[in-house]
Amino acid sequence: MSASAHKNNSLPTIKVGLLTGGWGPFQRWDGHNASGFSVELITTLARNLDYHIEWKTYPDWNQLYAASCKGQVDIMLDSFRSEESECVTYSRPYYSSPTVVVVRHDSPLFKNVSGLNKSRIAIEAGFLTEKLVRAHYPEVQRLLFQDTDMALQAVLDKRADAYIGNLHVANQFIARHPELAVVAQSPLLMESLHLGVSRHKPSLGVRLDTAIQALTVEER
Repeated sequence: MSASAHKNNSLPTIKVGLLTGGWGPFQRWDGHNASGFSVELITTLARNLDYHIEWKTYPDWNQLYAASCKGQVDIMLDSFRSEESECVTYSRPYYSSPTVVVVRHDSPLFKNVSGLNKSRIAIEAGFLTEKLVRAHYPEVQRLLFQDTDMALQAVLDKRADAYIGNLHVANQFIARHPELAVVAQSPLLMESLHLGVSRHKPSLGVRLDTAIQALTVEER
C-alpha cells in the first residue's frame, strides 16, 4: 500500500452527495468519478482539512436532501439557501451567478419576454427556483422536472415555453442545442451556491467555512 493510500484510509471520511445526472459545469458524475467546479472546491477543502471523501449519488435533489436529513450524506454540493430548511445548514457562499430565462429562437418570447407571466415554465423540482418562480410568476404553469437537462429538453421539444435557472448550467446545454438562447436575466435573486451541511454534523459546517475563507486567490 502506498503512503498516500494508507493516509487516505486513516483519515476521517465525509460523505458528499452528487446528482447522478450532474449539474452543468459545477458537478458531473461519470459512474465512477466526480468532476466539475464544485467537486474541485470540496476536494481542495477536504484535502486542507484532512478528510477523505466518499461520493454518494442520487437521481434528484429531493432524494439527495432526504438522504442528508437521515444523516446518509454529510455535504451536498451546489445548495441554495432556504430559510425553510430543517435538516441542513449552509456554508458561506462560494459562487454567485444570475438566474436567466431560456427560450427557443422561434418562440414569441424570443422577441418579447413580456408574455412570460402567462407561459409554461420548466424548472427543476426541489430547487429554490421552484419557490421563487411561484412567488414572482403566480399565473404561470410550472412544469417540474427531475434535473436541468430534462427541463431544458422540454423547452427544446416545445413542451414548455421557457426555462428559468442558472446561467452557466443553461449555457452548457445551449452549446449543444443552439436552437435555444438566453433572452433575459430573471428578476429572481442572484443564485448563490453553498455547501449544504447535514445538521447531524454541526462542527463540520464551521470547519468548512474557515477553510473556504482560508483559500488563496490562486485556489479560488
